[in-house]
Amino acid sequence: GVAPTAQGRPTPTDELVRRTLSLLRPLELAPAIVMAGVSLTPACGLAGWQPPDVTTLFNNLRQAAGLVD
Repeated sequence: GVAPTAQGRPTPTDELVRRTLSLLRPLELAPAIVMAGVSLTPACGLAGWQPPDVTTLFNNLRQAAGLVD
């Protein structure tokens, strides 16, 4: 879960990319392994979130996943 949920607002795409790379780079995984086996997700549930914010967060996660390789 690279997207923190306690703040109740979507994390920007660039921050999601930064968080993800800071976790993956030390592992020195091949890009093919990252692309095949890593999914970017929220850190926890989104029950208290407003629907437009949930949509924005998942769009940001999708965009960040496309930038991480």
